[in-house]
Amino acid sequence: MRQVHFIGGCNAEHVTANLPDVTRITSTYRIPTACMGETPFTVDYLLQTGNDPELPKRLAFETQRKYITALRETRHDVIVIDFWRDAYVPILEQPGGYLSVGWEITNDAELVSMIEDSGARQHSPGDAAYQAAFTAGLDLLQSLLDQHQPQAKILLLDCPPVQNSMRDGELQPLGAGFAAKAWADHYSTGYRRAFEAYRQRFPKALTYRFPEPAYSAPDAPWGEAALHYAPHFYAEAGTHCGVLLDQA
Repeated sequence: MRQVHFIGGCNAEHVTANLPDVTRITSTYRIPTACMGETPFTVDYLLQTGNDPELPKRLAFETQRKYITALRETRHDVIVIDFWRDAYVPILEQPGGYLSVGWEITNDAELVSMIEDSGARQHSPGDAAYQAAFTAGLDLLQSLLDQHQPQAKILLLDCPPVQNSMRDGELQPLGAGFAAKAWADHYSTGYRRAFEAYRQRFPKALTYRFPEPAYSAPDAPWGEAALHYAPHFYAEAGTHCGVLLDQA
């Protein structure tokens, strides 16, 4: 029977829920997806709070505390790390405040205005500030796992949808509210670089790569929509991941 902790968004949540013999799950669902800036925020929180800068800040700290506490105080058999949008790195506490890493780009005009009004800044994965924060986040995660979870098996989820979104030389939007070019820039370059950084940092980690045909099909499951478009998708992933874990 497994005690599992997942880091990230919907793919980690649903795969974890479909692993066999799971007795208890802890999570950081979701690590707030945010632009790097003075006010960490998520799109969902902005919509829910009318751009109240204090609530996203409190939620960011609450998520960070939950993330660190879970990995420090509870023994886990499996750590599932998902790279789908949310999970590049954890939120980091900084001496002068806080920093949230990760980003979402939207083509919704009202939301863009809210983001700009918040004073947040967007950094691409190639920016020095982003890379420094990413490395610090990876350092923190490695330290937590080395010190408190040395016995845990690490399972990395590799999601390849962006590479398969190229059709006739044009990018296809992968979800409502996201700008295709920004999405592609983020995942076709930054995603692969980030994923390889995790693989190098955790060389004993297991990797499950979602089947590319499932993502490239016209009715491809996308994030939580997969539960509606392909109910068996995560059940099959959980079964495959369970076999990987048993064989490791």
